[in-house]
Amino acid sequence: MAISLILVFAWVAVATFADTRFKAASGIATVDFWIAFLSYAVTSFIALATFRRESWGWIILMWNILSLALSLILSVAMYKEPFTRHRLVAALMLFGALLLVRGDE
Repeated sequence: MAISLILVFAWVAVATFADTRFKAASGIATVDFWIAFLSYAVTSFIALATFRRESWGWIILMWNILSLALSLILSVAMYKEPFTRHRLVAALMLFGALLLVRGDE
């Protein structure tokens, strides 16, 4: 289970990195574009390893939980968004979803 969780986290992190590089790319001939392209290629191998270990439903739930958690963290840390009560409630709900998914084993 821990290895699967690490794989999904790595998948989310690399995909998020690739998204930011694609947004920074001004065209196909830029370094940012090709870094993003190669990053997405790496995510396919991470996805393959993850799908061999866990069920589809578990992966989808964990992907959503971790990507939402990462977006909350990045919005506060990188973009200086305020950590409001709404974000706190969202974080608590993500934690609750994580506990529910973990308890499903």
